[in-house]
Amino acid sequence: MIIVDYAHSKDAYENLLKELPSNKNIIIVYGCGGDRDKTKRPQIAKVISKYTNLQIITDDNPRREDPAMIRKTLIEHSFNSIEIPNRRKAIKFGVNYIKKNDGILIIAGKGHESTQTYKDKNYIFNDRVISSNYAKNL
Repeated sequence: MIIVDYAHSKDAYENLLKELPSNKNIIIVYGCGGDRDKTKRPQIAKVISKYTNLQIITDDNPRREDPAMIRKTLIEHSFNSIEIPNRRKAIKFGVNYIKKNDGILIIAGKGHESTQTYKDKNYIFNDRVISSNYAKNL
């Protein structure tokens, strides 16, 4: 099962994750947007770590902020995380992981968005389309 969601706050992640079955592998691909409230990142990472078996930390929309620093903050407050900066590769890794290990993959943060923003440039990027392409092989 793959879930694509728009969660981007501690409460949104808590509401999404607490309802998932605790007897399944729960894997999440997520990051935090840049140029936003930096104080919520540690809280988000802690909530996600509470409910998931593996966190794949990647870029969301870093905007003008250093994406490596955003990921570093999340990793410092996570349990059992790996870092894959390229979101497409992170999604591919997550899909392959659940293929081999069974479980539920959550791709969170961007949800319905169709672009990814680095500095002042928007690139075509849609979590649903990308995950669907990789999931065809499940």
